[in-house]
Amino acid sequence: MQLHIRKSGEEPKGYAPLHEAKPLDELEQAELGAEFVAEEDDEPKSWKSSRYVPYILLAAVLLLGGIVFFAREFQSAEGLQAIRVEGNRQLMTSEVLLLASIDKSQKFYDIDLRTIEQRIAKHGFVRDVSIRRETHPNTIVIRVNERMPLAMIRSSSGEPVLVDNDYRFFLPKRLSGLMDPNKLLAVPVLGGVNEKDTAAIIEMSHIVRQIVTMGDSSLREALGELRRTPTGAYVMYTSVASTPIFIGSPSDVRFTTTLERETDPSAQKAENERLFDHQLHLLATLWKQKLRAEIWSRSTLYVDARFNGQIIVRHKGYGASLAKNATPAADSARTVRPDSAIQRSLSTTSPTTAVR
Repeated sequence: MQLHIRKSGEEPKGYAPLHEAKPLDELEQAELGAEFVAEEDDEPKSWKSSRYVPYILLAAVLLLGGIVFFAREFQSAEGLQAIRVEGNRQLMTSEVLLLASIDKSQKFYDIDLRTIEQRIAKHGFVRDVSIRRETHPNTIVIRVNERMPLAMIRSSSGEPVLVDNDYRFFLPKRLSGLMDPNKLLAVPVLGGVNEKDTAAIIEMSHIVRQIVTMGDSSLREALGELRRTPTGAYVMYTSVASTPIFIGSPSDVRFTTTLERETDPSAQKAENERLFDHQLHLLATLWKQKLRAEIWSRSTLYVDARFNGQIIVRHKGYGASLAKNATPAADSARTVRPDSAIQRSLSTTSPTTAVR
């Protein structure tokens, strides 16, 4: 057997080592590092950690700003095409447009609606106003709510002063742009009151409103003037024949005896109801049935509605002595219908007729 002695530094022939010899700890660290890199490569990267995130956000902000800018430019480029006025019955449309003073050269969405409302609301006949935009076509719609005259008083200078449904005063002759100022004066007149007595005017206006809206408003045509007497009672004067109708005072109470209150349960309820309201309802019912025709014939001297459950009619052509001898009928409003009572009483020729 022949031995071959290898010299120092000489590689053995026919031998190829698989790897270079390394310490055990270095080998383990290399293997662990390779596994860690492989796991990182397998997991997808998050968009938040991408270096392109700031550029993406900037592009989104610029895109949104561009959309808003071009949308506003498109809206502001649209012009005003029409103006429509609604709700005005006495105030002329030309007056409303003059007050509005809308600059038609402005862009449709640049028009300040609040400023227009404030300008129109300054007119003395405008109660309130609202303005809105409509498209297709681009239109500004102005809706006016006018003041509704309720009653009228004469000032010391003779100028009429109107009271509206909100019990506010205004001078119609000083208002511009009205179609027919005289038409506003076709309301009941308040008499026997000073123009400076605001509380009395408001109280009388409230009575007028109660009368003209009662029931089916049949007494609206009857009331031409409401006058307050020195005693605080009120008298209506009809609009056609100026026939006086005595209606008493809202403070009047219905009289019932102690025996009636103890024996009749309905008497207590009737006592709680204001006599003034009860008599006005009775007057409205009788007016529509036959009393209107009786007064319109100008044969009636006066009507007295102050007695509980009755309407007393005094006819012309009879002396005062006959009227004194007339005895009012008893209160039977709870048992006798007003229509049958009128048919029975007004058909007679008595100088003073008590209608129940």
